Amino acid sequence: MGYDSAPGDEINQLFTILKDFRRRLAELERPTGSQTASALRTLQDLVNGLLTQVNGVFSGYVQAGGNLTVGGQGHFTGYLYSVGSSTIDLSSLAGLRQGTWQLYTGANTGLFGYAPSTLASKTNLSESLPFTAEDVYATIPFVYEYIGQVAIRDDPQNPEHDPEYPVPSEIGLIAEHLIARNMGVFVVFNEDGTAKTIDYPLFGAVANLVAVRDLDSRLKAAGL
Repeated sequence: MGYDSAPGDEINQLFTILKDFRRRLAELERPTGSQTASALRTLQDLVNGLLTQVNGVFSGYVQAGGNLTVGGQGHFTGYLYSVGSSTIDLSSLAGLRQGTWQLYTGANTGLFGYAPSTLASKTNLSESLPFTAEDVYATIPFVYEYIGQVAIRDDPQNPEHDPEYPVPSEIGLIAEHLIARNMGVFVVFNEDGTAKTIDYPLFGAVANLVAVRDLDSRLKAAGL
């Protein structure tokens, strides 16, 4: 195909030819349909490769230096660790709390799991308890407020300070009181030997059974 003839002198004709060259060059540089399809296939391969790598990472060991947010459900086929949660005092944070099993000392600090209660998992069984029903009866429950919770409402220096924060009333026992009544077995201790918290599920199950058995014995002895 020839070039369009330009009217006028030779300079105008040269300009017309140069403009035509630029147009044709742009057409040559524009990707064709096959080139576009090839580029899309390459991009898809890169995406698939990235997904494979991501899946490989998440099926193995994942470490996030910052915050990691999961918008949906998180399914872990391996173990779940949280070193930070084993050292966080939730009584200083707003919100409800619940108990859980978690290791917080040694190499497995932060590991979530469960403690088995089967005969096959226990040894050196003994019915001799370090405490009596009288010790159980002597335990005093308290309604109280956590100091950390009050600080949210009253301390302007608290990072969660909120003068309108409704400090919740809690109910529970005091670890030092259980220790004093020979029931330290229900207390969770820090590595330095100081009391940390109470294993309420275990206390509720065992101490209540001891108290009920003692009451049953008293009733039978009284002929009731």
